[in-house]
Amino acid sequence: MKSTEPKKLYNHDSLTVTLMTKLQGLSERCLTTKVLVPLFNALGFDKVDYHGGPYENGKDLICWKTDELGCIELAVAQVKKYQPTSAASDNRCFGEIITQLQQASENPVPNINGQIFCPSTIYFITPFQIETRALQSRFEGYTTLKPRPKIIDGPFLVKLIREKLPQLANELSGKEFLFKDTITKNLTNTDLLNALNTKLNKDISSFYCDLDFGVGKITTRFFSSLSFKPQIIPLSLIPSSWESFKSCCQFAESFFGVTLISPSEDKIKKDYAQRNEKYESEKKNNKRKPNKKLKSSLEDQPLEPEYLFKLDGRNLAKKLMSKQKWLREQTEKFNSNEPSVSELRKFLTDCEKLFEAAEKILKDTNISGAIGINDRQQYSSVENAARLSVPLHTIFDTRHNFAILGDAGAGKTTSLQMYAKRRLENTGEEELILFVPLARVFAALEKERIKPKGSTPVQLLEYGIISHLRILGLNIIPTDFLHSLQTKQVVFLLDGIDEVIKQESWILEAINGLHKRYSNAQIIVSSRISGDYLDKIPFFGITLLPFTDKQRERFIRGWFNEQSKSKVTCILKHINKFKELGEILRSPLLATILCVLAEHNIPLPDSEIRLYDERMRLLLGHYDIHKQAVRVKSQYYFLELVARKLAYQLHKTGVRQTELEVLYSWATNELTGRLKKELIILAVDELIDPCNILTPMTNDSQIGFGHLRYQEYLAACELKTNRGIGIGQLMHQSWWRGVLVLFAQMTDDVEFIIDWVVKNGKVSDVRETLEAMLAVRPMKERKEFRSLISEHVKLDNLDAAFQNDVERQKTIDEEFDTEFKDIELNDS
Repeated sequence: MKSTEPKKLYNHDSLTVTLMTKLQGLSERCLTTKVLVPLFNALGFDKVDYHGGPYENGKDLICWKTDELGCIELAVAQVKKYQPTSAASDNRCFGEIITQLQQASENPVPNINGQIFCPSTIYFITPFQIETRALQSRFEGYTTLKPRPKIIDGPFLVKLIREKLPQLANELSGKEFLFKDTITKNLTNTDLLNALNTKLNKDISSFYCDLDFGVGKITTRFFSSLSFKPQIIPLSLIPSSWESFKSCCQFAESFFGVTLISPSEDKIKKDYAQRNEKYESEKKNNKRKPNKKLKSSLEDQPLEPEYLFKLDGRNLAKKLMSKQKWLREQTEKFNSNEPSVSELRKFLTDCEKLFEAAEKILKDTNISGAIGINDRQQYSSVENAARLSVPLHTIFDTRHNFAILGDAGAGKTTSLQMYAKRRLENTGEEELILFVPLARVFAALEKERIKPKGSTPVQLLEYGIISHLRILGLNIIPTDFLHSLQTKQVVFLLDGIDEVIKQESWILEAINGLHKRYSNAQIIVSSRISGDYLDKIPFFGITLLPFTDKQRERFIRGWFNEQSKSKVTCILKHINKFKELGEILRSPLLATILCVLAEHNIPLPDSEIRLYDERMRLLLGHYDIHKQAVRVKSQYYFLELVARKLAYQLHKTGVRQTELEVLYSWATNELTGRLKKELIILAVDELIDPCNILTPMTNDSQIGFGHLRYQEYLAACELKTNRGIGIGQLMHQSWWRGVLVLFAQMTDDVEFIIDWVVKNGKVSDVRETLEAMLAVRPMKERKEFRSLISEHVKLDNLDAAFQNDVERQKTIDEEFDTEFKDIELNDS
């Protein structure tokens, strides 16, 4: 009858491998006395003796204990510091070990009480993993031994040490590995999964978005989709404008090899000099013959000459179109055949130079107008974007510094976490990989309070990282850690600039300082695609694009196991039926919510807002009635009300989490008079447990809504419900853009917001936010309001030009008054 090896399941994580290697490096005596003796003590044996040597009779350890009836039990262990083989001719074969185990079982051992005992348990221990073939070579002999030996091989030995002697495991693995292991353990999506009230451990590390990357707003998506309509336009510029324009033209000529202006610069200057000489002469004559009426009218004064020329955008447009072609060809090439790291590094370097040049040139409105680019294109959505389908880790491995950009839920945090995990599993002691969630770092910095007075921004960031690592349980000595940053190859993964910049405005200065201080380090940051601060990040921008249909389907299929194929079919049919949902269901976050709803057998929603609505209904216990379960005492309305108020207060304060006592205080202040205090406190508590709407966000248990998008959704609900909030005043704050876009999907009308902006400020100042809000409005409304916005932007530009003329007139008047007084004084 054929026998098989008893099943043992081991988790060969990086710590297991490291500890096995360490144990295998010890001498047999050291392994037995320093590791196994304390281990068997921890397993419950009262007395453990080392018995190794030439007279061991197959017993390296003799272990005594008293059972539950007070009877003495004997266990013996044979320890071999090699890997048993299946070869009969090898003195390390498993057959030889069976012989020694049999010898150990047959020889009794005297106890100090005068009695002699035979072993009731026999252990065979090796720090190596026993292969199936070695065990099968003498499996029959193994199964006939009485008592049957218990085998503790390498992985199982490590498991026991980690469970029973964690301090010894830390000492064996060393500080470097303990650091890596601690960081790796915290690379999870716990916040998101808790917020979804699901305990399932889903591996979504392989579901990457494709990439759209660039610098500033000249991304590959934007640059590759520009449509050029070049023209020759006559221009006149005042001297102050001419200098900056001339500098831009000279840069275009050096980078793209094109001439933009005619006639030549020398002729333009000569013509200007002649007219300026005439102007100065007339100006001098006016000083000699003052006329008080002269200053009352600008037309009566000699006009300051301007530089006159023609701007030809045709050659520049051709160059840019050739660069577009190159970009498309390279993208298609890399999508077909994954590039090497060196090829990708060169491509990224060339792109960076191209996009920096394009951005510099297109910022000049005269040049962008000459090649037929208006700012309307800058805000247009691009359906057929240039997509680079290269794994993120390959791009990161180029050692460029990157800014990972993306919309809410695009997978920015997960992308950084998965890269950190991959690097931590494959790095040596000379490398230091740091995943730094900035929101938690600054929360830790406040808690630890180790900020020396007069600290620079980069020092504050360093102290914050140290504080965060300490809260994770690492014994960090600041001087040693800072020395490691100087001497090792460091990768900083700084996650969530958008989550902290309102409260910690110095973060950009700190990141730039970090870049200068540790010039050999690689820095990768993440942020949402909003805010003027993005242009201040001096790193190559990578934008995570939305899922394609195929990527989304792959994500959904990967979420469910083989037994849940019916749910996959149901979701895909639902998406095909509701086209609107399919259009917005393009991010890992939204796909995750839909999958969780399907797992709970909840009817699937048909829009983004309905998606968040159903999540709230799920977590607030609305569907428990179908299960005849009662988890909460508070009414659904009270829970939803308190959640809205707290989300608004968090967003108003510019944070994602705070202490529980602060949440109690906010809720009580907002709702006293509407609810009894004890009901308010109960509602906050139940939002935490069992609802999981509020979840622990930091190691010191600060509370928040898990994912920032959930906070934004509830804050938008509060804007919709509480019309006492001045929405127009929020338009200038990029931190509120996500909330306002969700609000635009909830409300029936956004015209009142545009009216407020027109009456109280400049439309051009808030155009990005307005465009983002209109992008989620009905198509007819979109066209109507975009036309209105464009008209107001033109008016803003005219107002700005008029204001410049007024200032110029004011300056001329002041100069004239001064000169006129001087002449009168001289005449007198």
